[in-house]
Amino acid sequence: MGWGIGKDEAEAVKWWRQSAAQGDAGSENALGAAYRFGSGVSRDYSEAVKWFRMAAVHGDSLAQFNLGEMYLNGQGVAQNREEAKKWYKKSSVKGYKRSCEAYRKLNAARKSVSEIAAVPPEKRPLYLGIRSSHQKFFQRQPS
Repeated sequence: MGWGIGKDEAEAVKWWRQSAAQGDAGSENALGAAYRFGSGVSRDYSEAVKWFRMAAVHGDSLAQFNLGEMYLNGQGVAQNREEAKKWYKKSSVKGYKRSCEAYRKLNAARKSVSEIAAVPPEKRPLYLGIRSSHQKFFQRQPS
């Protein structure tokens, strides 16, 4: 945390609080991380979400990613993949690479059985697990 001094996470939290009180998004995100991982404070996912949300609303791309992670994992909030995607997308637009990857993975994730069942059988693609230049031959042809 510093050069020439010992690591003191509780002291770091104290300074982050002072800075966050002045609206510093980086400090708000740091407080969220402290609460998420229990660094210098007791682990408290709800408090982590509170701080991540403040920083995310202030436009901090790392906080937006972190808030997406909390929604994806259901930590401090109800698990909500759509809300996670929303925050990943906001962070991705700002160029945060980990968010881009997380957003891509959520978009590529398989649909739930109920979502697939809602699609009429004649509109469902015929997928055989084949990924090649010949895949077009394995797609359902119109009747």
